[in-house]
Amino acid sequence: MQEKLLVYLEEKEKGPIAEEQLREKITLNEEEQSLWERAILTLLQRGSLVRTRTGLLGLPSQMNLAVGRFSASSKGFGFVIPDDVVGQDLFLSPADCNGAMNGDRVMVRIHKHPTTPGRAREGEVIRILERAHQQIVGTFEPVGAYGFVKPDDTKLGADVFVPVHEFGEAKPGDKVILALTRYPEKGRAAEGKITHVLGRADDPKVAMEAI
Repeated sequence: MQEKLLVYLEEKEKGPIAEEQLREKITLNEEEQSLWERAILTLLQRGSLVRTRTGLLGLPSQMNLAVGRFSASSKGFGFVIPDDVVGQDLFLSPADCNGAMNGDRVMVRIHKHPTTPGRAREGEVIRILERAHQQIVGTFEPVGAYGFVKPDDTKLGADVFVPVHEFGEAKPGDKVILALTRYPEKGRAAEGKITHVLGRADDPKVAMEAI
């Protein structure tokens, strides 16, 4: 059912269409009729289908959008390689990453006019479809009534904020496992709680366990 919808939109429609019209145009058997709403919801959640502000349905490619996996740089910028365009990556400046973390599956609006010389394609994250990380490993450092965990993976970006009541048994310089309770947003750091203390960050055995 999902494949049938996508193929029809790609081959028969040049832009977004009302759901009622789409349902009238596609020939569906009784079983497919019963699967319609579930198929639409799944495609929307996956980012294969987009609903506009006016309620129309269309493919991302029909709306100057792309869906793919976000690859972050330790310097703050990142890249997205769209699912449907191999080898044509999109460059994202730090201001355009909008809370995406390395490995996240994202939807990106493609900029019509690149601002970086030498870049053919640039974009901006407008929606995070799937988070790649629920927990991270890093080094804990308290600062008064709050603290931070510095991720071991430098591609995960800025330190994660930890409220004092979420320190657990962690001490300064401990290697810890932290569960993310809030993901980063534009201008706001990620937040989490420490769930496991692995030991001293400078202990070789702890370093191996962290890896």
